[in-house]
Amino acid sequence: MTEPMTDRPAPITLPDVTYRGQRQSDGAGGALISVYDQDGELVGTVAHRAKHSPAGMNWGYAGSGAADCARSLLAHAIGDRHALCPVCQGTDTSGRCESCEAGLLIAPRIYQRFKFTFVAGWATVFTTTRREILGWLTSEFPDADWPGIQAAP
Repeated sequence: MTEPMTDRPAPITLPDVTYRGQRQSDGAGGALISVYDQDGELVGTVAHRAKHSPAGMNWGYAGSGAADCARSLLAHAIGDRHALCPVCQGTDTSGRCESCEAGLLIAPRIYQRFKFTFVAGWATVFTTTRREILGWLTSEFPDADWPGIQAAP
């Protein structure tokens, strides 16, 4: 017996990475989330996926910068293939695309819960991993609209 066809992409495994966020101690801008591979080499930064805060990402509170931090970090963790809107390709930041949430397929209920659960409690410097984020995501939202995504061991 064959399995039914679906329109969903095949499950993927993404390499585990470590996210290290650092901001100025006074909280006034300058927030940066660096991405390190499993060997500890810097491989990039998390892009600010602006929706709530034109001033950028931030953490340690539950405001607009923290909301953008949560959606930006989740988008990086699940990868562009699953995060970016297939209609506007992530370019709609004005809310005109009817298929997404300012360019991303991550619903507010998801990134807001991530914000309140983790981001709001982070100190000036934080560290987390893709594995931790994806573990939380798949545990909290097992029926979300993306297929199985996991971090490589």
